[in-house]
Amino acid sequence: MESRTFTILARNKAKVEGEMASLNRRALKMGLEPIELAFGRAFTEIRTISSNLEWADCIAQVDREVLCLPVVITGPLSVSFDGWRFIATLQHTSAGDTIVRSVGGTPVPSRFKHAGCSCEHCGVNRYRTNTYVLANESGEHKQVGSTCIRSFLGGNCPEDILSRADFLSEVVKTMNSSDEEFAGEVSPVHGLVAFLAQAIVTIRNHGWVSKGKADELCQEATAFTVEREFGKSVLSNADREQAQLIASWAEKLSDASCEASDYIHNIRAIARTGMVEYRTAGFAASMVVAYNKAQAELSKVESQFVGEVKEKRVFSLTFTKSFSFCTQYGVQHMNMFADLSGNVFVWETATSSNFEEGKTYSLQGTIKEHSVFRDVKQTILTRCKVVGG
Repeated sequence: MESRTFTILARNKAKVEGEMASLNRRALKMGLEPIELAFGRAFTEIRTISSNLEWADCIAQVDREVLCLPVVITGPLSVSFDGWRFIATLQHTSAGDTIVRSVGGTPVPSRFKHAGCSCEHCGVNRYRTNTYVLANESGEHKQVGSTCIRSFLGGNCPEDILSRADFLSEVVKTMNSSDEEFAGEVSPVHGLVAFLAQAIVTIRNHGWVSKGKADELCQEATAFTVEREFGKSVLSNADREQAQLIASWAEKLSDASCEASDYIHNIRAIARTGMVEYRTAGFAASMVVAYNKAQAELSKVESQFVGEVKEKRVFSLTFTKSFSFCTQYGVQHMNMFADLSGNVFVWETATSSNFEEGKTYSLQGTIKEHSVFRDVKQTILTRCKVVGG
């Protein structure tokens, strides 16, 4: 078995999988081993593409960031025997010219572009419709006729050799065409960090809705909202930096935590691909929620209850973070604060607030209740407003 590495556009991944499945059905009929695909980690690169500028009635060269995917294919990638490999067919025309049909883009020495019909194995020079170019491991090339090719390639008949060569050409053609910008029908694929940045904005604006909750409430799941809004929202540098933090956190989750939880195992596996597909969008979007919960666990302090229930007063509180979630009454925003002593305050409201993480506010509110969440004492506020500067 041989292996070759290609780079394709990540958006063409499903196309490659479909076409290779079709080619493998051909391989089965020919008695060949199937082609195996192994995808690497996605990466972005800047490419210059042609763009039609209708307003200017011209074609312009535009630099664009694209998501790429390395692919290693393993299988019967050559027609060879005893050190000799089939690399091209030479088709001889009645006008005396030669048409070179190489296998999989393998370079053919220029002398064969003007070759006659002779066979360099038996030395017979007679008219032939086709002759074939073989190469050995030392770089030697020979032009041979259909009769002599059997001795070079293990007694295989020319028809069998050509059918296998054609199969190889189709494999390489499929891989090369999948690195083109427009390669037919594609499925949505996004870079993980870009997807997470959009998920952060979507969750901030609409709250988190799991697929299960979406079915229950007849709403759109967050993963679908992220896909629908992708590329349409204004993403801040802070959103992108947070997305990078989440991606790195998910990728570095420990083996022990992955063994203990299928969910943790899945989000780490997705993070390691560097991309998000349709089938993995739900898990990818949930990374934002999982990361926030993990950070909340790490920031646990010996919080104490503050004040008396129903007491109204002004608190000096530092905003730590917020969570949004959906209920049957709409989106709720849970704003988390801490005072100088590390005591935790929570204000749940239906109104979205633009608090800045790490900034201290004078917050006037009423103590609604004292509660304990995951062993942390919390002072729950209601009817709050920012006062003073």
